[in-house]
Amino acid sequence: MKLDKRLIGVMAAGLFAVGSSLSFATAAEAKPQAIPCAYGHICGEDGRGNSFDYYKCGITSAIDLYGPGAYNNNQTPGTVALLYDVNGKIGGWIEAQHAGYIDWTDIYFIKPC
Repeated sequence: MKLDKRLIGVMAAGLFAVGSSLSFATAAEAKPQAIPCAYGHICGEDGRGNSFDYYKCGITSAIDLYGPGAYNNNQTPGTVALLYDVNGKIGGWIEAQHAGYIDWTDIYFIKPC
């Protein structure tokens, strides 16, 4: 991961929590295009062209995304992708069959299901 992302994550006073400070882009912000994602996968990308496409359950993987971007959780219904902060604590989740926009800045790891 890039040093700038690690420093920002360490300096953050309050890490995101589901539904409150987990930052999803608003209609007023410039939105990236929706992204395609194969069935059973969760995909994400940021505005710098970095992306991921994961499908294997039970494996927590590092992501190198920063700033606003898109996600598409096209996993099987009922599954949930967990989002982790720099310290490895769960900071949010994305339910299956949801797509949208998010600020990836404080998200360092993802566990598909």
